[in-house]
Amino acid sequence: MFKKELPIITMGLSIVAAILVLSWAVFIKSGSVIPIQSPVVSDEEIVSDGIEDNRIEDNDVLADDISNEFFTFTKDDQIFSVSKSEFKVLNKFNALELKSESEDCGTNKSEQYFKELLSYYSENSNGIEYQFKYIGQTQDFGAWVVMVVPNKIGYINFEEFKNDFNLCEAGSDRYPALMSDKYFLFVSSCGTGFDDGSGLPNGCDVVRKIIEPTIRIK
Repeated sequence: MFKKELPIITMGLSIVAAILVLSWAVFIKSGSVIPIQSPVVSDEEIVSDGIEDNRIEDNDVLADDISNEFFTFTKDDQIFSVSKSEFKVLNKFNALELKSESEDCGTNKSEQYFKELLSYYSENSNGIEYQFKYIGQTQDFGAWVVMVVPNKIGYINFEEFKNDFNLCEAGSDRYPALMSDKYFLFVSSCGTGFDDGSGLPNGCDVVRKIIEPTIRIK
């Protein structure tokens, strides 16, 4: 009796197994089973290892130098700190002021000339301003400023750049200093060098003398 029923039982088990496999396949296909995936981090959740935009990131520091997308310079954490901020090029420069500065320098270029010059920039064109701040007491503001602007105008030599943007008055914050085919760079003045007799250093000048000779624009 058992020998006759054994093939029937075996066949029944095979059918049950087939039904289970088929059911599992349909279950997966229906989307009820979700495969395990690595967690996805949205852009809003990604946090930089560096400090906010107003600081130079840690990975910019190479030995005693800071290297970034615009230029390199020697850094000394014991003497000065470094911060940076972004600005709109067309908020920093306007044709009427450039015309007035041109007259002061004797180049006498027209307002229309500078309008055409600035037309190479759009409302979205940005520059970067770096502030090198003396650490400690100082008899002045203690900061030297470097400003970097994209060379969208296409200057090929420094004299062309200087001739258009030169300043002939003392105490400004944007004297033409360096240029490359990608960027041009302005620096601030450190004033007249007046000594108030306090014995404190002129922090701006201390910082400038350290950094300026080491700047290499990209």
